[in-house]
Amino acid sequence: MITSRSRTYLWIALAVAWIAGNDAILRVEREMSTLLSPPDLQAVGPDTVIAAFAGLLNGIRKARAVEAIRTDAVVMLVPPIMMAVVMLAIGRPRGTDQTERADGPTIKAAIASTAGPRYTGPIGKTVNVSSTSTDWRGLALSNFGLSPFVLDETLFASVEGFIQGIKFPEGDSKRDAAFASSGWRAKSLGDTADRSGAYWGGVRLTYGSPDHHRLIERAIRARIGQSKGLQEALKSTGDAALIHDTGAAESPMTSLPAAVFCRILSEIRAELLVGTLLEHASPRGIEQPEGDSISAKSRASWKVSRLLALVHRPLA
Repeated sequence: MITSRSRTYLWIALAVAWIAGNDAILRVEREMSTLLSPPDLQAVGPDTVIAAFAGLLNGIRKARAVEAIRTDAVVMLVPPIMMAVVMLAIGRPRGTDQTERADGPTIKAAIASTAGPRYTGPIGKTVNVSSTSTDWRGLALSNFGLSPFVLDETLFASVEGFIQGIKFPEGDSKRDAAFASSGWRAKSLGDTADRSGAYWGGVRLTYGSPDHHRLIERAIRARIGQSKGLQEALKSTGDAALIHDTGAAESPMTSLPAAVFCRILSEIRAELLVGTLLEHASPRGIEQPEGDSISAKSRASWKVSRLLALVHRPLA
């Protein structure tokens, strides 16, 4: 579609084509001058033969001037019309649906498929899951984004808001403000905390401890588990290594180290790929199903899930 800026450029181009690209304007001006102020042929001399036909010749000159003006006016309009057609063609959207805009046969086939949601585009060796990622899936899976979820019957605006909010004791107004925030707003609130611990369910957890990380993992799992789109986005990363690179050095006081965050996402992806998403992981990682009621298929799924999690787990 043509934006306001493109429309401005179009008018400029039309003006340039009209003025610089055509000398028809000058010719029209000359013919208009002739039409409005024709030379007085009678001044040549009343005794000459021409003087006898002065009126007739003046009429012919006027008729020729009118015809010249009409012709030159058409010539003047041709360049701007051609320029407008070209600009409209350039500004026209390339397709009206997702299939027409797809830039490769693989993506077209995936969009046209009726087998269910699946992203089959190019997959890189790494996917950066952060707010600075150039991969849309990395942006979607980032904790920074506004992505409401429910944990323990409490609604949160984002995982980042949860991470920053639990730095404050229960009852602190900044805790509730962080829970209702996302992105830099949430982070700026968390930066004012003293990091004396993480508070949840009336319990104070040691800041940066495995218990603290497992609590954050529960929030991440809740968010992804409640969003089919996020699940498909994470699955679409396939066997790519998940990294967390914001472009800045990691703070030693961070609530969630990049290695821990990527491990959590890798384990969730492994579970999704085998169709067994756990609500939360055990202290050892993915806990093996127990009990006689567990089917052989569930046990097999767990074994595959555990293997994939170990294979894709990033190095600390």
